[in-house]
Amino acid sequence: MSGLPNALDGIGGQLAQVRESAAGVQELLNNVGAAPLRELPDYLRELAAVSQSAPGVDLYAARRILTDPNMRAVLDYFVSPNGHATRLLVYGDGSEWGDDGAQRARAIVTAVAEETDEGTLRPTAVELTGVGPATRDLQDLVGSDLTLLAVITLAVIFAIAALLLRSPLAGLVVVGTIATSYICALGASVVIWKHILGDNLHWSVLPIAFVLLISVGSAYNLLFALRIREESSAGPRTSVIRAFAATGMVVTAAGIVFGTTMFALAASTSLSVAQIGVTVGMGLLLDALVIRGFVLPALMVLLGRWLWWPRRSVSNRQVPEPSPA
Repeated sequence: MSGLPNALDGIGGQLAQVRESAAGVQELLNNVGAAPLRELPDYLRELAAVSQSAPGVDLYAARRILTDPNMRAVLDYFVSPNGHATRLLVYGDGSEWGDDGAQRARAIVTAVAEETDEGTLRPTAVELTGVGPATRDLQDLVGSDLTLLAVITLAVIFAIAALLLRSPLAGLVVVGTIATSYICALGASVVIWKHILGDNLHWSVLPIAFVLLISVGSAYNLLFALRIREESSAGPRTSVIRAFAATGMVVTAAGIVFGTTMFALAASTSLSVAQIGVTVGMGLLLDALVIRGFVLPALMVLLGRWLWWPRRSVSNRQVPEPSPA
């Protein structure tokens, strides 16, 4: 009990300090006024809303961590020695392989440009690495090269067909029919894979299917057109009938066999390989059964002898067109 008076004296001294502090706060409040105090809650709520709506604005790093030896390894990894560049690790949902990763890479670049459009931070360049950015770069390269590839390929095929058939109009018909089979195959593949199975068409399907369908289709259609030209002296209808009898069944059977063989790739566990097999298979079947079986002969019959312009006839020997019974 002898130490109780000393303890009470200590408590009394602390209470005196509390009263002095309270008096100082009261004097400060009296000097500030009531209006700023009433605005303080609104300001804090607005600051909290901004911090929640804009990611990164509430980020704060103490200056002392820049000189902390324990943080040096981390800083060396994320910040360049001159302090003008930084590394960010971005994670997202979905697969990095394929169109999802490429779209995410484009979204990152757009987001950085939008966030740094105003303010003191103006990056001069944004470089992305990883599977997604690599896929994006491949898509951009293939997209630009595919147009050039298609123009050059179709122009070369047109020149070869026009020279062999000795008619620019016949060469245009051959090129138009094989391009039609390619476009129809892509449309059918989009319907099957995207609208029925729910998978986007892989970016590699377009160039690979173009090379296979155009090369095979042009060879078969040109062979069929050459046979029709050889029989053109007998008239449009007769020449088509004779060409079908001579080579039509052979090239059609070859297209069907090649097309059905490509469907075996549909069993692949790789989505891109399966899509390529289905697209090429449907394109070859369309070309063999529809384009070469109906469209190409119908166009040649409708164009008649104008098909071989500027030469009206391959042979000077004119054979009258048989009349239907």
